[in-house]
Amino acid sequence: MCGDGVLNDGEECDDGNGNPDDGCDNACRIGQNYVCALALREDILAIDGVDPTYYSVCTCPGVFSNILGCLMA
Repeated sequence: MCGDGVLNDGEECDDGNGNPDDGCDNACRIGQNYVCALALREDILAIDGVDPTYYSVCTCPGVFSNILGCLMA
C-alpha cells in the first residue's frame, strides 16, 4: 500500500504519507530532482528469517522552492 511507510514491491519510494510535494508522491514515485534513500524501520520488531522493513527518506539536494519544487543547484 503506497503511503504506509513500508517500501513494498513496485514502489520507487514510500515515506509514510500521501503528501505529493515532499520527494515521494502519493503514487510512491520519486519526485523530479529528489534523491531518496532507504532507512531501516526501527519501530518494527526484527524477526529472524524475515527481511528487514525499510521506508524512504527523500531530500532535495539542490534548492527547494515552494512554487517550483526541487531545483538542481
